[in-house]
Parts: sequence; structure tokens; C-alpha cells
Amino acid sequence: MTFNKHYFKCIINVLLFTTLLCLIVCWLQNHSHNEAERYQIERFYHEDQNSLNAIILGSSHPYRGISPMELYNNYGISCYDLTSSAQSVMTSYYAIKEALKTQSPELIIIDADSLYEPVSRESAHKYVLDGMHLDSVKIDYAYHLSEYFLAEESSTPPNFSSVISSDSFIGTLFPVIRYHTEVSKMTKAEFVSLPQNMRSYSRGFLIDADVVASDASVDEMNRLYDSTYNDADIAIPEINAEYALKIKQLCNDRGINLLFIKVPSYGIPDGQKTFWVNNKYTATRQFCDENNISYIDFLYEQDIGLDSDNDFLDGGLHLNFRGAIKMSAALGDYLISNYEFASINHTDTWKTDEDIYEKIRQVALLASETDLPSYQSMLENLTGFEVQSNSIDDTIYYLVTDPVSGCTIDNVRFTRSSSDFQCVRDGIDSEGIDHGSVSFNLHEYENYLIDSSY
Repeated sequence: MTFNKHYFKCIINVLLFTTLLCLIVCWLQNHSHNEAERYQIERFYHEDQNSLNAIILGSSHPYRGISPMELYNNYGISCYDLTSSAQSVMTSYYAIKEALKTQSPELIIIDADSLYEPVSRESAHKYVLDGMHLDSVKIDYAYHLSEYFLAEESSTPPNFSSVISSDSFIGTLFPVIRYHTEVSKMTKAEFVSLPQNMRSYSRGFLIDADVVASDASVDEMNRLYDSTYNDADIAIPEINAEYALKIKQLCNDRGINLLFIKVPSYGIPDGQKTFWVNNKYTATRQFCDENNISYIDFLYEQDIGLDSDNDFLDGGLHLNFRGAIKMSAALGDYLISNYEFASINHTDTWKTDEDIYEKIRQVALLASETDLPSYQSMLENLTGFEVQSNSIDDTIYYLVTDPVSGCTIDNVRFTRSSSDFQCVRDGIDSEGIDHGSVSFNLHEYENYLIDSSY
């Protein structure tokens, strides 16, 4: 009897220890990766079940270039931007499988840039994989990803370090192992600094008000590319083609429409060749036609009216918010003309999301306006903000702030040139205006609205 009691206590202690260890590991999992990597998929989990008509996937091009709230407000299409930086179609495939656990969309939309994103870019997988729930999809994803990396490194003898490395199955599945050094350095405040609200009011879309003109036209880009690089025949990597067809089969099995698109991206080609050159378009069109996949290219097949000087944020690689509004409108027109979507009744939280979006939309457009008459017209319709202005010689200064949050909404000066005014936003104090904070931080204002709205 004594032995049995002792044996029973040992079993209980082992079970308690194992349970406690699992809880600690799970808790560390939620605290062992940074916001950019984790919150995109985390916020998707907070969407109401079966509340989406469409899900958008792909790299940073649709992440910054398609606004789901524009599609919802103007076309009644409820969708989510489940995109991430450098997302390959392998990542898209597993993100779709995870999304279909809680959603029943009528359409999956994928930006074609993902067909060319290398699977070998380990860090790109973590944006989705790290935040996934520990379930069969994540285990399958981690297994096949580590299998791919193992095949790539087959000449390296295995050792303990390789077993727990970031591209191993264990290291891929448990980010706490990969980030153990960072976790050990975290302060108490960092451990408990999770956001109060995990919803995405913009449905996964990243709003960016910066304006940096494209540095080359589409024709110039293709001419420079052809004269610089010899790979005239760009091929979709074999593993990417394989996962694109897996996505097609998955959509067919679930009765979901599949559409590949391309968000415009043009400028001087760089070493990574990330701009959407004509050779990529041709290869993509051929692949989609051969495999009976719907495809619409918003650079080479449809002109969406982009302004090369004002609709990009980094020299032509990504659209800014102004460009995203145009891209979303073109996509909305195309979707309404080619697909039918069921009407979805949303909870009151969507109304709160819409209110936040409209406020951010207003200030983001203001902070990206470069034409003085248009800027002054927008100021006349701006409500709830303080506007300070001053004119010195040939320069007009404006400082726009939110009196409640204290956030700077815009800090700009317009200087007369030969026949027009040049717009400058460089964070420098404007003469004659008491600035306080001089830089515009859109995301600071976003966080204030989110914290005060939910």
C-alpha cells in the first residue's frame, strides 16, 4: 500500500511538472517573437468566424497596396489582408489552410510576386509560422520547411546545434528555441507588454503615408533590366510552381475561386530584381494560362491611373496609401464584374473598425498631400485637429496636431519655386511655430485610436 501511494504521488508530480512546463513553454512562445513577425496572423485569429468573402495573400506588395476596408466600404466585399513580407506561395499555402479552419471565403486572391519569392529566405516564413497556433497545419508546415532546408544542407553532418537550429524542425516549430538569447534578456515590462486589443481595424493592411517617387517608368525599368541582366527567360522556381498548384487543388476541393493578381511595382531594377519587370509578367501569364488559373495584372494589362511622383513610398517598389486606394478601387471593380459575393452581417466591432479607419484615412491622405491648393482644401474639411500656420518669405509652414492625444498629424512646409510650391516633410522645426513633437508618426496615432476605441 505504501509503495502504491508513493508510486501514485510520483505520477501526479510528473503530470503536474509536465503540465506546468507546457504552460511555461506556450507562454514563452507568445512572448518570444517580435510584433512584426507575430501579430499579422495573431490578429487574423480574432476575426469572427465565417465573416470574410475573400482572403488576400502575398508579399509586401499587397500588404501595403490593397486596403480591405476600401473594398468593404465601396463594394461591400469583406476580406482580409493575410500577407507578410517576402511571402512565398509555400507560406501562402499553409496560411490558407490555417485560415480555412475558421473562414469560408468565396475567393482566394494571391499577388503573383509570391511565385518568385525564394522559399530559402528563412526569416520570411517566421512572419506567419511563428504566430500560428500549435496545430496540425503548423506541424505540417514546420516539417516540410525543415525538410526543404535539410535537403539544401545535405552535405553538412548533423549535430546537436543543427537539431535545434532555426531551420530545423524543432527550431522552426518552437520559436522560443530560436529566440532563447533574446528571451533571456527581456525585462519584466517586455514580458507583459502584449497589446490590449489584437484586432486589426484595417483587416491586415499596412497604411503608409510616405511619398517617394518611382525612380523609373515602366519602359525605363524594362530597358534597364534587359541591358543589365542576362536572364531574359525568368522561370518560376519549381517548388513555387508546386505549391501554387497545391493551392489550386485546395481551392478546387473546397469550392473556392482562385485569382492571381499583380499589384504594380516599377523602378530602377536592383540586384534582387524585386520590381515587376515584363519578363516576370510574361512567365506568370504563361503559367496561369497553362494551368487554368485566373490572373489579372494591374501593371501590364490594366492602367489604374497611378501617379509615379505621388503614389509610391520607396522609389516604386511599394505603393503608399494614395496608391493603395487606387489599386483597391481597380481590384474592387474587377471583382464585382467577375464574381458574386454573399452579403455578410457583421458585429458592432466592424463599425468601430470603420470609424478608426476613416479617421486614419483622413490624416494619412493629408500627410501625403504635396499640392498646396489641395492641401489647403483638405485642411478646411479637417475637424477635431489643431492647425498652426505661418508664412515667412516664400515659405508657408503648417503643423497639424490632435489636441486630445498630443500626436503630430503633419509637419510640412511649402516653398515657392519658379512657378509652383515645393512640398517638404523632413521633421525640421518650422520657423515661427512652437512644435513640440515635429515628426508625424501615423502608427502612434493608430495606437491611440485603437486603445481608446475598444
